[in-house]
Amino acid sequence: MQFQQALDEETPLLRTQAGAQHASPKATRTPLPWRQFSILLLLQSSESLTSQVIAPFLPQLIRDVGITHGD
Repeated sequence: MQFQQALDEETPLLRTQAGAQHASPKATRTPLPWRQFSILLLLQSSESLTSQVIAPFLPQLIRDVGITHGD
């Protein structure tokens, strides 16, 4: 009868060689690129602001350009 080990997300998928210890490398902390994040945040907020500012002028623009031909 063969004993089956309980498997979970920490169980290695590949078997190691006999006598070899499974040593996981120490996780190094990677800094977040806050400068790039702040630029993206500024661009995202300015995009929504411009769409809200231009919305009241769109009906007049459509009339002036003549897209609907007066309808």
